[in-house]
Amino acid sequence: MKEKVYFVIVMIIGLSLFFMYNQSVSIPEGIFPVPVKNEKTGKWEYKYKRHTVIEAKFDEAFEFSSNLARVKLSEKWGYIDKNGNEIIPVKYDFANNFTDGLALVGLAGKYGFIDTAGKEVIPIKYSSILNFSEDLLKVELEGKYGIINKTGKEVVLIKYEGIGTLSNGFASIKLDGKYGYINETGTIVIPVKYDSAGVFANGYANVSLGETSGKIDQTGIFTIQAMTIPLIEAVQKKYVRFSAYGGSISSSNIRIENVSDMQLNLVIPAGTFLSANSSAYQNMILTNPKNITIEAGSVYSGSVNTACMNMYRDIPDSNNSFGIAQRPNNHLLTKVIKILSEGNYSYSVIQAAVWIVTDNADYYDMGLLRNQFGGRTIDDDDYQKAVSVVNEARRM
Repeated sequence: MKEKVYFVIVMIIGLSLFFMYNQSVSIPEGIFPVPVKNEKTGKWEYKYKRHTVIEAKFDEAFEFSSNLARVKLSEKWGYIDKNGNEIIPVKYDFANNFTDGLALVGLAGKYGFIDTAGKEVIPIKYSSILNFSEDLLKVELEGKYGIINKTGKEVVLIKYEGIGTLSNGFASIKLDGKYGYINETGTIVIPVKYDSAGVFANGYANVSLGETSGKIDQTGIFTIQAMTIPLIEAVQKKYVRFSAYGGSISSSNIRIENVSDMQLNLVIPAGTFLSANSSAYQNMILTNPKNITIEAGSVYSGSVNTACMNMYRDIPDSNNSFGIAQRPNNHLLTKVIKILSEGNYSYSVIQAAVWIVTDNADYYDMGLLRNQFGGRTIDDDDYQKAVSVVNEARRM
């Protein structure tokens, strides 16, 4: 008798559990099931209070937003409702959750936005779509960038080579290799004219214009902080004080004081002319280019490689000073210096080539330059190499 009672109790409990877990589950309004990975099948299902309400069949599944959940089946994405009904077809290569009734989707490498009914609000035609501001989107179409609103209307024409990140209410834009800035509404507020443009921070952005660089504020005022400029021009504009003195037959000493309020990147090209302040001494010409950076208020002292230009004058020493000038009006010498500066020539070859041009010197004339042992500094091999350089320059 007891065994029958136990049997009946077990049956009742079993049936109760069966009906509890298998009866139809009603999900209240505004409540949604959650995605759970089925450990046995590896597929995703949706559960509500431990009950499976949408079967495990999805490769990926996400939580509900705007009453829809995005799911993945066979490498494609779509959207279902909380009853498992396919509301938006599983056909997209990419899909995001809905936000404010819109979702970003992708198809065949193009992107756009759909609403909760699956209608394209923003056509699926853009190569990329990124948030620009709260109400605007940055888009790319056929290699060009622009700004649209969330109805698809162009706010900034899709014609730019690049649009930067919005920071401090400003973003850089690039057109025809030049940069400017737009504000958070897409309005151009700083003209497109700069050669480079950084991100605004604390009300300023780093920009460059030609050979100058500095900061620009949100009203477009440009403050120069650094400039790349030829040394001769910096002297003429009184950005620097320049002095030069004799060093040796193959070098000269220079001193440059930056008296401006900006960093100067000075360019001293090969062929720069140092003019002796006394006609008794040789003028000098730079045989190698030199670039020097000097901070505002600082001084540079150093030497530069030079060659003498007047062989029968005295070689300048530290007591002889020079001015700086444009390259001498000698096209052949300019070409010779270019060849010499780009090659790997000894001082003897360099000096011989310069004297051939400036003094019409021959091998015999160059014998006046002697080393400490009384021998020739410029030997026949050096002379022949110098002649070859000059002849090459004549053919240029």
